[in-house]
Amino acid sequence: MNWKRSLVTCVALVASLYMAGCGGSSSTPPSVSVQASATTVDATDTVTLSATVTGDKNAAGVSWSVTGGGTLSGQTTSAATYTAPAASSSALSVTVTATSVADTSKSATATITVPAAPAITTAALATATVGATYAQPLTATGGIAPYAWTLVSGTLPSCLTITQSASGASLGGTLTASCAGTFNDLVFKVTDSGTPNALTATTAAMGLTIDAAPAITFSGVVPATATAHVAYAGGSAAASGGVGTLTYSVFSGTLPNGLSLNASSGAITGTPTTANTFNFVIKAADTFGDSNTQAYTDRRERSSGHHIQRRSTGYGHRARCLCRRQCSRQRRRGSIGVHRIQRSLAGWAEPERQHGSDHRNADNCKHIQFCY
Repeated sequence: MNWKRSLVTCVALVASLYMAGCGGSSSTPPSVSVQASATTVDATDTVTLSATVTGDKNAAGVSWSVTGGGTLSGQTTSAATYTAPAASSSALSVTVTATSVADTSKSATATITVPAAPAITTAALATATVGATYAQPLTATGGIAPYAWTLVSGTLPSCLTITQSASGASLGGTLTASCAGTFNDLVFKVTDSGTPNALTATTAAMGLTIDAAPAITFSGVVPATATAHVAYAGGSAAASGGVGTLTYSVFSGTLPNGLSLNASSGAITGTPTTANTFNFVIKAADTFGDSNTQAYTDRRERSSGHHIQRRSTGYGHRARCLCRRQCSRQRRRGSIGVHRIQRSLAGWAEPERQHGSDHRNADNCKHIQFCY
């Protein structure tokens, strides 16, 4: 019996040594991994793939296959090149599989997305009015973001530009008076970020209308005459229209000495110091380039009053009046006598008729208005 036991032990030992020498129980099962140079690719662009097999004692490598669209080329036991199909209106999800040659039960996959062709979803441009801040989103789908936008036809108003960011793009700016009008046949193009070949899309021709602000019109009243050295009763070059607050300035000419223009209200106030006729133009403007002008003539008379008048003496004839003439001595000879009319600061006095053909003196006739 002992010899039989020894024989069994010896056979078991030999078998164990044989199996170890042949790589039996100590061998590792193959495992496969795949790496792709990109996970999203535009239509017709390519992706490079590589595969690694561990536990592949004979370095047999992998075989390649693809499902979902596109083709494989340049296949080796460790690499391949995937080419996406032509662009379409639908996105594709493509699977590339690497399978171990030594053990076909072992494989790995790489998923590649082929997005739909770019398509612009902005179909029209909103109408706006001078004075507003314009912001028209430019949107698209498909392709690979971010997108780049350009105008390929037509001309934008100078106040609008295309701005782009990681979150999207917009057509925007502050609308000024110079931008008012209608702009037709505007065509925009979007380009995606695909490499090496980016995809593009263009809009149909679109129109943009920018309405003008309400016209600026003057409604204030500036009296045409006033009295030198007397506080001006007040004039106003106020206007309405435009957008927001208007500001006022002297566009041409000169205001009468002693008067000033309120830039915020258009009021003209002060005390004129010189008797003369002044021509000037007032400009009203908003902050968006809208403006209008109004011409004025302002006559400043001597401190006795306004322009030269004609006044009746009460004796059946008209008299030409010279206002507040100061003198130390005045004489007047007339066939019907001398009419001396005294005028105080408060108004006119009744005329005194003095008959005779002799000379009459009017001494110290300050504030006396002579009528003849």
